[in-house]
Amino acid sequence: MLSSKVFCELLQTNRKQLHRYRANGMPSIKKGAYYFYDMNSIQWLFDAGIKKVNPTAEK
Repeated sequence: MLSSKVFCELLQTNRKQLHRYRANGMPSIKKGAYYFYDMNSIQWLFDAGIKKVNPTAEK
């Protein structure tokens, strides 16, 4: 599980954008007042076409 801070750094975004993603259905895990993210969150971003993976060039 990743904290909001780490997840934002990974996505190069801010917490307000994470809130928008959650409002649109991105899965998250709430523990108390804090949200955490896992592979389901990352998969949702890819499935929704929000984040793309740039394949590396083979050598």
